[in-house]
Amino acid sequence: MAVQRRQRPPSSGRRPPPDGVAADLAAVAVGPLPQPLSYLIADIARSHGRVRIAPAACVIHGEEPALLAELTVHRKLAKLGLRLLAPTVVVSRSPLEPTLAALRAQGCAPVAETGEGTVRIERARPQRAAAPVPAPRRTGGRAGLRSTAIRAAKAPAPVDLSALASRLLTAPPTTPDPDPFGSGTPYGTDTEEIVSGYAKRLLYSDVRQLAHAIDAGQAITVEYVATSDSRTVRTLSRLVLDPPYLEAWCHLRDAERVFTLSRIHGVMPE
Repeated sequence: MAVQRRQRPPSSGRRPPPDGVAADLAAVAVGPLPQPLSYLIADIARSHGRVRIAPAACVIHGEEPALLAELTVHRKLAKLGLRLLAPTVVVSRSPLEPTLAALRAQGCAPVAETGEGTVRIERARPQRAAAPVPAPRRTGGRAGLRSTAIRAAKAPAPVDLSALASRLLTAPPTTPDPDPFGSGTPYGTDTEEIVSGYAKRLLYSDVRQLAHAIDAGQAITVEYVATSDSRTVRTLSRLVLDPPYLEAWCHLRDAERVFTLSRIHGVMPE
């Protein structure tokens, strides 16, 4: 007796349920399905699709879910292929550079990151100034006298360096503002005040160590928390303060990196 096969509905892209797979196999089988095969179908159904992989060229993340949700539905950003994966994570089908350019064209100010989660340094290409055009030379006559008078009028007045030095020495010293930690101890330097304003997670003693390393050009070791919440200990040298960032040579990566001051959670002297 011939077995008539049941017509299957067209595929919709979704995986069929395990009962449907077993029913399709039972429809074409001579007898009942072997028990090991039924167990295999159930096991595969439980694990199938639990992890999914989607194509993405770069990732956009931030701390404002409303802003990221707005970017995904922005009509002028539709060419990027943005898709919201989580309230604070968006994937783009376009590479990093076109995504940066498109977001900046819409008034956003995104910051590019490296693979380690630190801010990437974007170097501006130096622009050469155009060669000055020499003015025509005039000799003799009233024109020559008039140009000489103009140059004399534009010449700066001489500065009395002795008087200026006396004024600076006799000026009253400015008292730094008290620290925000409530100890009443004033800031020792302007660098301490700037660092404490951005590195909110540091103790006042750590703020002073970091500020001293910046001013003295010394190396220092910090505990840094990247945007991915991974903690690393970095030894930094060639420190340059550029609030809210700190540019430095990272001995761990053996490259120049930019660190966000608010993500420095601890300071250890080198």
